Amino acid sequence: MIIELKVTNQSDKQMGTRFADQYRAGLQRLPHRVHSIGYAYLRQIKRQLPHTQIGWSQC
Repeated sequence: MIIELKVTNQSDKQMGTRFADQYRAGLQRLPHRVHSIGYAYLRQIKRQLPHTQIGWSQC
């Protein structure tokens, strides 16, 4: 499954960390991929879950 992490200018600066904490079990169990235009948030996820595949969508 590909998960798109939607971010805005008002997004919480720790959204990637909170996402990884909340969905850790599911992301580790199955080979999901997380995409976003928010590079900083993807780095937070990758730091918490190094085996999760991430993708950066540039606009």
